[in-house]
Amino acid sequence: MLEKIGGLADSNFTQLRDALCARLTLFNARRGNEATRMTVKHWHDAIQKRWIKKNYLHELDELERKLTETHLITYIRGKGNKDVPVIIPTDCIEGMKALADMQRRQEAGVAHNKYLFACTHQSENHVEGWHCIGQMSREANLPDPSLLNATNQRHRISTMYAALDLTPSERELFYAHMGHSGDMNKDRYQHPLAVKSLVNVGRHLNKFDRSKDSSLFNLLFIIIIYCFQLHLRILRERRMWSPWLMLGTSLTEVGIQAYYLFLIIIILFNCS
Repeated sequence: MLEKIGGLADSNFTQLRDALCARLTLFNARRGNEATRMTVKHWHDAIQKRWIKKNYLHELDELERKLTETHLITYIRGKGNKDVPVIIPTDCIEGMKALADMQRRQEAGVAHNKYLFACTHQSENHVEGWHCIGQMSREANLPDPSLLNATNQRHRISTMYAALDLTPSERELFYAHMGHSGDMNKDRYQHPLAVKSLVNVGRHLNKFDRSKDSSLFNLLFIIIIYCFQLHLRILRERRMWSPWLMLGTSLTEVGIQAYYLFLIIIILFNCS
């Protein structure tokens, strides 16, 4: 796409912006409007490797050091006013440099907008992540673009992570990445946490991203979740809903729920 951009006109800017916003949101399994809050300053923090403490790198192995060289990381404000990391893969860096270039931003009419994924026409707002993903899904001519969204991706990545053999500290890093842990004080944890997030969570996200069967897994996972929700809906229509229903109130219900779990495990095993 970069070869076609030249001087980022309005239409070219929005196309590149939407593609990068969707890419970062899905790659990081971020909520729909989290990555869109990235400001130009956040990007400068990433490109200058503010969160990477160099005297910590000697403790990493070769693969982990490679990740710190090819990937970037920054922190943005997520849900609940918590700071969450955004890992920037190699294929996004040149495009994001173009979005942050001041001359190109002036040409696109977003020079005074602080957000990297800025709305055009002199707006001071950022785009909606859900819209960007939806737009890219439609342009990709997917059979059902509505199935590819931030929520389904978060469920998918969480399920794949749950099947990995990880240490408690590695799982805590993933929870922090997803924004599920307690408030993170960047001044307290600073660079070592950023490096750990990048080399640990980033390694697994890259593996999921490059999996040849990831699209098949995504489709099958969504189908299973839909069937399970349909089953629960039928149960609700038969009698009053109770949280204890998840434990099963009859042998049939326990069997069906175990069957869904078995399908997910089989798919994870074949796609790993």
